[in-house]
Amino acid sequence: MPLELKQFKLPSEWGSKGNEDKNSPRLYLKNSINLDLPISGGWGYSLEDCVVIDKNDPIVNQSLPFDGTQVEYNFVEKRIYAELVVFRKIGDDFAGINWKKSMQFLKEVDNKKIDVLNFKVTAYTQRDFEFLKNDWNQNNGFKNDDAGAEEHMKQRALRLCSYTTQYWFDITSFYGQ
Repeated sequence: MPLELKQFKLPSEWGSKGNEDKNSPRLYLKNSINLDLPISGGWGYSLEDCVVIDKNDPIVNQSLPFDGTQVEYNFVEKRIYAELVVFRKIGDDFAGINWKKSMQFLKEVDNKKIDVLNFKVTAYTQRDFEFLKNDWNQNNGFKNDDAGAEEHMKQRALRLCSYTTQYWFDITSFYGQ
């Protein structure tokens, strides 16, 4: 059974040296990984800091169908990596990161359509990931060693960490279209 971690929350205030991305997830993504999403707002932990997806944003090619769901999933991935790698101290980061949507529901708040997504995130500490990788490689993938493979799988299960997190997206601009 995975070790349940408390939910991570990115800082509400930050600013990287030399970039003007202070407190803007959109500018952070654009400046750090050259990903420009048609979004505004916060990190999406709650209604108060929801991610607003704007299909009419100037970066959107209006001659193509708008895929707001893809914007959501791009954002989910980047926030998870920011939580588990980018905004963490060296040596305190994670690897072998996976996530799976566990629930999704729509809320209407003040005539806005809010898409709420819950995800279960799993990962290994960098130290445990390296241990498991070295164990696997040093034992040639446990070929012809069923007992060793079974022990390795037990170690994987014991070292796995997980947490549940939520994303709030204002999808009013493209809902029902």
